[in-house]
Order: sequence, then structure tokens, then C-alpha cells
Amino acid sequence: MKLLNLIFSILTAVGAINWGLVGFFDFNLVTVICNSMPMLGVCEKIIYCTIGVSGVFSLITLCQCCSICNTTCTTK
Repeated sequence: MKLLNLIFSILTAVGAINWGLVGFFDFNLVTVICNSMPMLGVCEKIIYCTIGVSGVFSLITLCQCCSICNTTCTTK
């Protein structure tokens, strides 16, 4: 479970960095990565869906470990 949390955390960070690049510099890293691939739309959709799922998973695990809500962390 720790490995899964690490993978999802990294993917969420990559997604956040990509949105920061889009917002500050109008530069979409996902498009640049997928631009060399023949099926651009499919590649982008897979990346965005994977990062979206990791964001939902990270949010769920964050809510399970919330110190404000006085809940215990089940991912340790």
C-alpha cells in the first residue's frame, strides 16, 4: 500500500506541476511528451485519466489521515 501511495503522490505532483506550467507559462508538458507519439489524443487522455485517478486516491487517503478531523491514518 505504501508503494501505491508513493506512485499516486508522484502522479498528483506531476499533474500539479503541469497545471502550474500551463498557468504561468502557457506550456503543457503532457502535450509536449505525447506530441511525438502517433496517437496524440489517446496518449493525452490516458495520462490525464491516470493523474485524475491518482488525485482522487490522494484526496481519499488525505481525508483518512486528517489531523483536523482527529482521524487515524490507515496508510502507515
